[in-house]
Parts: sequence; structure tokens; C-alpha cells
Amino acid sequence: MDKLEPQQIGSLIKQSRIKKGYTQQQVADMTQLSLRSVQRIEKGEVMPRQYSLDVLARQLEFAPIMMQEELTLPKVHAVDAPQPFNNARRLILTLGSAILLTLLTGAFISQSRGFPENHFEAFLLWTGVTISYLFFVWRLWR
Repeated sequence: MDKLEPQQIGSLIKQSRIKKGYTQQQVADMTQLSLRSVQRIEKGEVMPRQYSLDVLARQLEFAPIMMQEELTLPKVHAVDAPQPFNNARRLILTLGSAILLTLLTGAFISQSRGFPENHFEAFLLWTGVTISYLFFVWRLWR
């Protein structure tokens, strides 16, 4: 199928309009397109959108024109699925996060004047940190 030029489309629309005995203003009113749009389409100044062609075809009773661009689907590039962590990366994340968590917890304790007040509070802090770390590692390695 040859690609239609804007001038060919405009000529078809103009012939259909004249055949029906409509003015450009009447066509604009019937299709709810602006008068300037109808004029530009008929002169072949623009390539009308598919919606405009469909509305004009319905009102002027000519065969709908399918634009070639509308018939082809845009090329979609295949997106690779995210690669799962390999074992070396998991090991680095496991050890690195353990060191970081230990240092951050130690920094928190050294900056806190009244914490921990006793061994029990320190034990609870390290238990919470350990549980958080184990949850992270479990999610990482499963």
C-alpha cells in the first residue's frame, strides 16, 4: 500500500465535502474541528491525525483512511530481566553490611551518654541489630 501524501488526503476530503454540498465551516461545525484545521487539511498543509480522518470520514461518508504510522507498532527493545546476585556479590554485601552495622551501632553507643545503662539494655540493642542483620542476609541469600 502506497503512503498517502497530505495533498492526496486533502483532495479526497475536499471532493467529498463539495459532493455533499457543505462549506468548510459546516464541516468544521459537524466534526467539531476548527475551521482552520479543515482548511489546512484540505490544502494538504498538514498530515491529519487519525482521529480527524475518522471524524471527517464519518461525516462526509467516505471510506476511512488508515495512516501507515497507525498500522505499525513501535519497536520495543527487549529488556533483560534483572540478573540475580552472584555469590561473590552476595558475600561482599553480607560481610560489608556486617562491618557497617557493627560500626554504626558502636558509634551510636559511644555518642549516647545514658545508653546503655546496664548490660540488659546493651544485650537488647545487640539482639535487635543481630535480628535485623539476619533478616537482611536471609532476604539476600534466598
